[in-house]
Amino acid sequence: VKWKRVESVTALEAALREQPWDVILTDVNLEGGAALETLRVVQASRLDVPVIVVSSAIGEERAVEAMRAG
Repeated sequence: VKWKRVESVTALEAALREQPWDVILTDVNLEGGAALETLRVVQASRLDVPVIVVSSAIGEERAVEAMRAG
């Protein structure tokens, strides 16, 4: 298993250019709306990589927002 942890949009964009990834995990409760920003970056990259959004607690409104974002 090969994995990489990134903590910024810039680092995520660089990691997506580095190598192909099988899956991307993100937490919806991170600062700055990390999950939705991650979705936007992956969609903009035009890569076919699933993004799994995890959270210990998420409200219905945020869940719907994440699903609508892709």
